[in-house]
Amino acid sequence: MIFKKLIYLLTISIGITACNSDKKLSVDKQNENTVNEIKQETPKVEADSIINFPQGRRIWIALKTTDQKKVAELIGLDKFELTNWKTGFSKIVGKNKFSSRVFITPIINNEWILVTGFDLPAIVSKDFEDFAEELSKTFDHFSYYYIGRETFGLAKANNGILERYIYYNDNSTITEKGNKTNAEKTTQLIGDLEQSRYSEKLTRAYKQSPSNFKNLLGNDEYIIGFDDEIYEVYTIPWPNRFYICKIAEQWSINPTTLIEDGATSEGLGLLGKTNYKYSN
Repeated sequence: MIFKKLIYLLTISIGITACNSDKKLSVDKQNENTVNEIKQETPKVEADSIINFPQGRRIWIALKTTDQKKVAELIGLDKFELTNWKTGFSKIVGKNKFSSRVFITPIINNEWILVTGFDLPAIVSKDFEDFAEELSKTFDHFSYYYIGRETFGLAKANNGILERYIYYNDNSTITEKGNKTNAEKTTQLIGDLEQSRYSEKLTRAYKQSPSNFKNLLGNDEYIIGFDDEIYEVYTIPWPNRFYICKIAEQWSINPTTLIEDGATSEGLGLLGKTNYKYSN
């Protein structure tokens, strides 16, 4: 009788163990499937070779550091994803703060990080000086570059002080702070800005004899306005994107000639939107 009971208990124990084993295999299988699903939904980002910054309108800052996460923290990038050069540039195509994101590049030449995107504070924003000075307190170098259609900007800060600021507005006004740097003194303004101004003398001459007036002046030297007013056309020395990049080359590095200059990069970059801790 006792022997039969022992056989019965042993049979039950084996059954329970087998059941638990099946459950464990089932849970392990589920976990494995979940991990595989995550891997499929989140493809691995692979580092790629360094590329030059694309031409056109752009804002970027240069920082002498290798701490990407500290950069993200200070510019207000709360959430970000890992990205490489190609994907980073493809996702910051917006031309304003609402559609653009910020790309923090991989580490360049083991010492530089560039940050680009129109989500960065504009050089004319009210908090720009605070932005420049806070970053320059943390990193050994801070410089800022802006290329618009006919508007351009440069700024340089050191040890928490905005040492140089210059903004070229497309209405031909220039706002600046600090003294010209050596880079600015030795780099020619290789662009020009077309302007016009009303001329009472030319207007009077045109109204007296339009045919003679047109024979005296070329068509590209004047504009006829309302009520036959004549505006004299002239150009003034002005920056262009090549000028801004030449200054960048001397202040930090030129992002449009990274490949030609033999620059190297390490790891991945970061991509995200800022929380606008600085106004834009």
